[in-house]
Amino acid sequence: MRSSGAMHPLGSEVVKACLPGGAARAFRHNMMALMTMTGAKGSVVNFSQISCLLGQQELEGRRVPRMSSGASLPCFAPWDAGARAGGFVGDRFLTGLRPQEYYFHCMAGREGLVDTTVKTSRSGYLQRCMVKSLEPLHVAYDGSVRDAADQRVVQFRYGEDGIDPSRVGCLRTLPLFFNNQAQLARRLGLGAEDGQHGEQEQGAREEKKAAKEEKKAAKEEKKAAKEEKKAA
Repeated sequence: MRSSGAMHPLGSEVVKACLPGGAARAFRHNMMALMTMTGAKGSVVNFSQISCLLGQQELEGRRVPRMSSGASLPCFAPWDAGARAGGFVGDRFLTGLRPQEYYFHCMAGREGLVDTTVKTSRSGYLQRCMVKSLEPLHVAYDGSVRDAADQRVVQFRYGEDGIDPSRVGCLRTLPLFFNNQAQLARRLGLGAEDGQHGEQEQGAREEKKAAKEEKKAAKEEKKAAKEEKKAA
């Protein structure tokens, strides 16, 4: 486990040194980097495995296990604690892999394929069970969630707030509302007082911003004057 933990940072450092600045061609002239960095196709993992190295191959979270002879493969010496004997692949797909590296990579790939197949079937069956069990539930005209079989109340308000998630947009920041309170008040018909209040707040923010800029300009002038005195 210690060797495996030491190999991962080493592989990450190699990838950072090579991509994207260390490539033979720069970012804008490297089509592989262009596809990956812009998100058109592929990922950083694909890019690094093609251009740099494959890194440490793991089986069940550990290095490649040894056989009864003490060697991971017949081509290695028994009880060899080296990086390559433990499943570290220092080559890349562009120039090709060594036979033992290809074997290690196939072992790790087979494990990942099995995990993907098993997890997909389990998660899909769980989703189907949940969908079938929740089919009789519906939102009534009074906003409560009820069972269609006996009209039993499950929730007095859907989601405890009565909001339909499919009709609600996700906003990460709210500067748009703060900077346009007057326009929002007019559009929503909140009244002239609300719009005036928003305009006043917006004017106050603009004044504060202008004051900060003036202070910054004054500091720069003082700094320039001090530098001129030192130069004189």
